[in-house]
Amino acid sequence: MSDIMPACATSARWYADAAYGLTEIGTAAVPALLDLLATAAPSGRKHAAFALGETATDDAASVRAPCHATRDAEPGVRINAVEALGLKPGSPSVVPALGDALHDENRYVGGYAVEALERIASPQAMHTLIPFLKTARWCPHTTSRSIF
Repeated sequence: MSDIMPACATSARWYADAAYGLTEIGTAAVPALLDLLATAAPSGRKHAAFALGETATDDAASVRAPCHATRDAEPGVRINAVEALGLKPGSPSVVPALGDALHDENRYVGGYAVEALERIASPQAMHTLIPFLKTARWCPHTTSRSIF
């Protein structure tokens, strides 16, 4: 994919348009989306992660890459990776990554992980989600040392 990126490829809008355009192609676009997720700037990785979820394919690479992206340094990438995994209910291998994402330092990542696990609704997903919800207060990131 990097060999066809124009000079404007540093633009967030270009990455969004490219990722969503590739989603319209379907499963044939998975290799290009995987390349974007692995090599692009943060904005490109963010859009590629979400687009991989939209392709609705459960092949190993399109599941493994968003699982790995849940640990990306950029919160936007992690959020979109978690959302993408919630669209892959036929892949039980996503549940451990979503379980880890429940405890992300960014509360939005954790919130989207809750929604993704609920959407998956498998016994494994519920066994991951329910204990978290039982111990979580209104805001699981609030502690006696950090009330905000």
